[in-house]
Amino acid sequence: MLRSLVGSEMCIRDRYQRRVREISRVNMGFSLQLVVLLVLAAICAANRLVSVHGSAFERGQQLGQQLGGSIRAIYANKLERSQYGEHIQEWAKIGSAGATHMQQWTPTAWAELKGMANGSGLEVRVLSELACDWEMTMLLMGGNRRCTAFATMEGGFLSGQTEDEDPDAWLGGGLDVVVTSDGAEDGGASCVYYTHPGVPLYMGINDAGLSVLCNFIDNGERNLYGGVPADAALREILSLRSLEQAVDLLREMPRTAPLNIILTQPGAGIVDLEMSPTHF
Repeated sequence: MLRSLVGSEMCIRDRYQRRVREISRVNMGFSLQLVVLLVLAAICAANRLVSVHGSAFERGQQLGQQLGGSIRAIYANKLERSQYGEHIQEWAKIGSAGATHMQQWTPTAWAELKGMANGSGLEVRVLSELACDWEMTMLLMGGNRRCTAFATMEGGFLSGQTEDEDPDAWLGGGLDVVVTSDGAEDGGASCVYYTHPGVPLYMGINDAGLSVLCNFIDNGERNLYGGVPADAALREILSLRSLEQAVDLLREMPRTAPLNIILTQPGAGIVDLEMSPTHF
């Protein structure tokens, strides 16, 4: 099945096989590992697997160089075809506030964001606004987003989630990527994650076996100018080595809006966190 997904092109097959060897070294349950490999196989077949290495800034720079055109397309689409364009000043304010909090609470995500701006030739402002997409969703559309996530330890760790956003807002998902990120140079974790170009992270797993998923909940609370952008927090989690560190970050950081986050790690278990600006 994996072979048929990868296809016959030698270059894509070679890239896929290298990723299998890399991911196989990650300390995670077999079932979750298989899920990751299936996703990678499908992405490789579409040639949308991006590999980066070096410091956090350098990794972001490489993302910007490889995905700059996709980031521009997504940002333009947001302005032209969604309510974002009608609230551009609000988006700019939320992005500016988010940048301040990212610098303090999510240094890895912030360094990658700055590198992405440098590599793509886009303003840091644009990348900060894209990092605050969840916050804009909560401002404009609130409770009409219904992603579903799950995790189980039966027969090995297995976790996953749906992606139930409006496809038109992301150009049908046709530009989405899986990123393999080597964080060894600056002492961080290496990881594999899925995201939209320009957005820090949606879901993924690192080489400590720590995985992160997220989905919508809502109690009506909003702190859109006073907290860490959710997608930056998700990226920061995969720079950490333990589930306990991830929980501590989410507990201590100021939060913008309600969110449900599922964390898993072999040896540590599964944690399902429901949080909001005032509740954890």
